[in-house]
Amino acid sequence: MKPEIHRSLVILIAVSSLFQLNISCEKEEWKEIDLSETACNFEGTVINSVTNYSGYIHNVEGTAAWVIIGTNPENTIDVFFLPCNLASDFRTEGLEIIFDGEVMNVVDYLEGELQKDFIGTPFRLTYARVKIR
Repeated sequence: MKPEIHRSLVILIAVSSLFQLNISCEKEEWKEIDLSETACNFEGTVINSVTNYSGYIHNVEGTAAWVIIGTNPENTIDVFFLPCNLASDFRTEGLEIIFDGEVMNVVDYLEGELQKDFIGTPFRLTYARVKIR
């Protein structure tokens, strides 16, 4: 192979590789959610808090309920959170979210009594940002 063709081929491969690397390393963009606009309709006490969970937003089939399927960063266990203050603008199937919040105790447990059945853990968002698509 002629040296000029070999050099050109090497340069073409190098530029192509750099271009592909640049595409795969694009910075993700996230938008913080303004939580002050949406009231929380859960009444109860805070029993726990979570920090820096990641997950995605999901509509529970056959219902009007939207949950956040969040992953505990310490043990990668998924939890279904039922947020009381997720604005309708962000109720989008599969939307990625990073969040902090408070787990709510919305019913007092009385031994021997039937309990409310929730689709997810009652939850109030205290911080959230979503990935811009």
